[in-house]
Amino acid sequence: MTSYDGSVGPDDVKFRETGGVGGILKSATFTLRRDTDGVVLANAAGTLTAVPFTAYQSVTVSTGVHYARAEGGTPATLTIAVSGRDDNGHPINATLAVPVAAFSG
Repeated sequence: MTSYDGSVGPDDVKFRETGGVGGILKSATFTLRRDTDGVVLANAAGTLTAVPFTAYQSVTVSTGVHYARAEGGTPATLTIAVSGRDDNGHPINATLAVPVAAFSG
């Protein structure tokens, strides 16, 4: 799972399965970093409500982090990492870094 599709909405990212095996996503972490110096502005982690997928299917994950209002308008990057298991019982992990040109506060 390695692609990002920004067309799904401002608060969603799409992961596409590329290995030919289905599975289930179980957790996600979100880290928002300021582009100028890499400082972490926000972190969030959680358990997903079992998000199943089939081979070559896309899976949409809703995103969102809370940050200090003063940081609004700052160019940043939101990194989303998901994990789970494939249908053969192997662990799966995927990470996407999504540029956020100027998020609002």
